[in-house]
Parts: sequence; C-alpha cells; structure tokens
Amino acid sequence: VRELLRVPPVRLARELGADPRKMLQVLDEVRVAAHVAASGAPRPGQAADPLATPTAPEPAAGPHAAAETSFPPTDAGGATRPTLPPRRAAATALTMLEARERTNLHIVTYSRQLDSLFDGGVPLGEVTEICGVPGAGKTQLCLQLAVDVTIPAAFGGIDGDCLYIDTEGSFAVDRVLDMTEAVLCHLDRVAHSRGPPELRAAQIEALNALASPESLLKRIHYCRVHNCAELVAIITTLDEVVSTYTRVKLVVVDSVAFHFRQDFADMRERARLLSNVAQGLNTAAAKLGLAVVATNQMTTKVQQNAQGLGTTRSARANGFSDGKASESYLAPALGESW
Repeated sequence: VRELLRVPPVRLARELGADPRKMLQVLDEVRVAAHVAASGAPRPGQAADPLATPTAPEPAAGPHAAAETSFPPTDAGGATRPTLPPRRAAATALTMLEARERTNLHIVTYSRQLDSLFDGGVPLGEVTEICGVPGAGKTQLCLQLAVDVTIPAAFGGIDGDCLYIDTEGSFAVDRVLDMTEAVLCHLDRVAHSRGPPELRAAQIEALNALASPESLLKRIHYCRVHNCAELVAIITTLDEVVSTYTRVKLVVVDSVAFHFRQDFADMRERARLLSNVAQGLNTAAAKLGLAVVATNQMTTKVQQNAQGLGTTRSARANGFSDGKASESYLAPALGESW
C-alpha cells in the first residue's frame, strides 16, 4: 500500500487510463483505510470491537470536584504557581508522511526526460534549484514551467498561476507566447486521442475554457527586481502576494545569484541577505505549498595543491603550472551558505 501511495496520481491515472480526479479520490480513500487499519480505530459507521478492553468511565463531576478544581495550584510556601498552557499533541511520523503524500502534487512538463528526472514533475512544497553555465537553458526551462503550471487538472496539471521574479531582465514575452501556443496544440492532440470517454469529455471542456493563448499569459505574473533590496522585499512578502493572487502555485526566481555576485562592501551583510532569501523561499514552499524554482549561476573553483597554491587548466596550458596536482572545476555560485 505504501508503494502505491508513493506513485503520483497523474502517473497512475495515465497508466490505468482513468480520470486523474477520480484516481486522486481513490488514493485518498486508500490512505484513510490504511491509517485506520494501522491505528486500530473503528471506521466511520463501524461498531467498536466488542473484544477490546473497556476503559474505565471518568468519574462524574460533583460539587466536591468543582470545589477542588476551583483553587489555583500553590507551591509548598503557599504562593500561587502560574498556570501553564495546555500541551500541544505531538504529530507522529506516519501522520506527517500521510500529510505529505496527500499534497504530493507535481507540475507536469509533458517531457518524459524531465518528468522522469523529477519523479512526476516539479514538486510542490519544495525548492528546486537549477544550475548551469550560460546558455545551458535555465531561463528556457523556467519559462516552460511558467506555462506548464497553467495546464488544467483534466490533463494532469495543477491549473495554477505563476509568479515570475526576474533579476536579469531575460524574460522574453514573445518566447512565452510561442510556448503557450505549442502547449495548447499539444493539449488539443491529447484531448482528441484515444482514452476513456469521460476523460476525453473533461479534457475537451477544459480546453474550450482556455479559449486562447492570451488566457494563459494572464496567469503569469511578472515582477522585475533591480537589486538585492527589492529581491529580499518581495520574497519576505510572498504570503501577501499569494493572498492577493490566490491561484499562484509556482514561484520562479531567475536568477537568485545575479545581484549577490555584484560587489559587496560588507560580506557579512551579503551572507545575511542571502540567508534571508534562502529562508524565505523554503518557508514559502513549505508553508504555502508552492513549487519554488530558483536558477543559480556557475563559478570556477580552484583546488588547492600541497603548497597552498592553485592553478587552472588554462594556466597550466600556458606554462604557468608549478607541477603540483591541482585542478579547477565548475560549481554552483553563492558558496556553502546558500
């Protein structure tokens, strides 16, 4: 049962040829039944086990009991002790796992390689970091995810909006328009392909509701930030932004490293702001149930040799190598603190 509950509902519905919404309802019923079986509690509408050990009834509260509980607790010296608030019940690991699986939603990309890499799509409730050298396609992937998040639930999507935070000014609306047209064409082919009649009817109805590519563009909310202060400000107020745009399910930061790689007079201030950004993104993903995608740039790291000096491949090629074993490699920017 646990292996079954780990499978995303969209993938299971696709393999069985069923409606994703009905499959999600079936998985919820299986999850509740498994929890009831594990806890031993009777199901709703089921009589209690007659062989279970009966518990002693609580004594009725009489006048003496009322008199006893009317006095505040005191210590040995007669001084009144402060009344502590009631303790909160601790959540079990099983309860946390069930809550996580209940919200185990993904943003599908309709790319077999990407969906397989992300185990069903970009997950909600987590921060996904995309690293790569310039020209690797980080912004292209972010733009595609901004369009994919609007895919209706009948097609396996989550039918949400996107908040796109652009730090580099690389957001190309013409490219996004081309992507929306391609997505609509693909959804039209899916809706008119083979499948259960009920699912095809729901897909055609959802496709007709989209009307045009402009309807998808309206669901991508763009925000251009020009410095670290603006980036920190919008990330710390993500809860207010989401309360205004209630359908936002994806937050894209492209890129998180751009402003932090500029000259900073105080590196401690840089580390503090970077920590605030990381904490804000993690809090928004966990608390608000958002899929947060942040791109990061790459930098060259030089491995130190035995004498504490480092040489890169280009330096050794030009004859500047000291003969010691040293190597340079590419690593995500912003350091260990990020």
